[in-house]
Amino acid sequence: MIGGGMDRHVGRAVLLAVLVTLACFLTLVTLFALVEELQDRGVGYTPFHALLYVAYTTPGRVVELVPYAAFIGALVGLGVLSNHGELTAYRAAGISLVRLFGASALPVAALLAAGQWLGEAVAGPGEEAGAAVKFEAARGAGVEASSGHVPFGRWHREGLLYTYIDGYGGGDRLVGVRQFRVDEDRNLVFSRRAAYATFLGDAGRGGDQEAGWLLHDVHETRFDFDPGATVVRAYDTLPWRTRADPELLNVKSLLDPGRMSVAELARQIDYMEREGLDASRHGVAWWSKVLQPVAVLGLVWLALGFVAGPLREVSMGARLSVGIAGGLAFNYLGELFAPMAVVVDFPPWLAVAIPIAACWLVGGALVRRAA
Repeated sequence: MIGGGMDRHVGRAVLLAVLVTLACFLTLVTLFALVEELQDRGVGYTPFHALLYVAYTTPGRVVELVPYAAFIGALVGLGVLSNHGELTAYRAAGISLVRLFGASALPVAALLAAGQWLGEAVAGPGEEAGAAVKFEAARGAGVEASSGHVPFGRWHREGLLYTYIDGYGGGDRLVGVRQFRVDEDRNLVFSRRAAYATFLGDAGRGGDQEAGWLLHDVHETRFDFDPGATVVRAYDTLPWRTRADPELLNVKSLLDPGRMSVAELARQIDYMEREGLDASRHGVAWWSKVLQPVAVLGLVWLALGFVAGPLREVSMGARLSVGIAGGLAFNYLGELFAPMAVVVDFPPWLAVAIPIAACWLVGGALVRRAA
C-alpha cells in the first residue's frame, strides 16, 4: 500500500513539473518564433499569415520540446521531493533508486506516448498547412491565387524521367507538370508539359503496383537526334506510370526532415534509396523519432542520478542550471554525430544511438554512486 502511494506521489510530482516546464518552454519558443516570422515577412506575408504559420507549427514544437522538458521537469520534480526529505525517507524505507526511476518514468512515458501521437497525427498536417501558408502568401497573387492550388515547385526523379511540379491542388491533383526523359547517354528523348495531373488511385495501379496519374492538356516534343528532327504532339490526356503517389509528391516532401512524421520519413527514405539518392539526413531524423522514447527515459534516468547524487542538497536554481546545461550538452552531442552520417557515411542509427547511450551510461554511473 505504501509503495503504491509512493509511486503515485512521485509520479504526480514529476508529471506536474514536466508539464509546467513544457508550458514555459513552449510559451518562450512560440513567442520567439512569432517575432522571427514577423521580422522575416516578405511581399504578401502579413501578420495574419505569421500568426497562422506559428499556430499550425506549434504541435511540432511541442514534440521537439518534450525531451528537454522531461529532463528539466524530472530534475525539478525529484528535487522538490529531495528538498522536503521525501526521497531520503523513501530510501530509508528500503525503496531502491530503480523503483524511484520506474515511478518517475511512468507518467513521462504516458506524456511521451501522447507526444508521439501528436507528432504523427497532428504535427505532420500542421507543418504541411504552415508550409502552404508561406507558399500561398509568397506567390498568392493573380491567377495562382484564384486557381486554389498551393504553389511550391519541386523536382522528382524516377529512373531517367525528371518531373517538375509547379503546385499541389489538393484532392490528389498536381498543377503545372513538366517532364523530361533522357537516355543512357543523357540525351534528351522528350519533354512534355501538362496543365495538371490527377491521381487515379488504386484503379490506376498495374501489376507492378505503380501509381497511376493522368496528365491533362499535354504538349509533348520528341527529339530524334539521328535525322535531327523534332516531333510535336498534343494530347487531351496521357497516362503517367510512377511509384510516386500523392503522399510522396505533396508539400510535406519539402519540409525539413525533422518536421516530418515517421511514416512520411519512411516514404521519403524508400524513394531516395530506390533512386540512388543520399537519404542520410532523413535516416537520422527517422532514427531520432523512433528512438526518442529511449532518449527521453534516459534523460529521466540521468535526472534521478543527479538528484540522488551530486545535486541532492543544492538549491533549485542550481538544479535548473544543471538541467539546462545537460539538455544543451545532449542536444550538441546529437548535432555533433548527426552530420557524420551525412559527411563520412556514418550509419544513421549509430549517430543517433551514441548520445542516447552516453546519457544512460552517465546516469547509471551516478545512480551506482548514490546507491
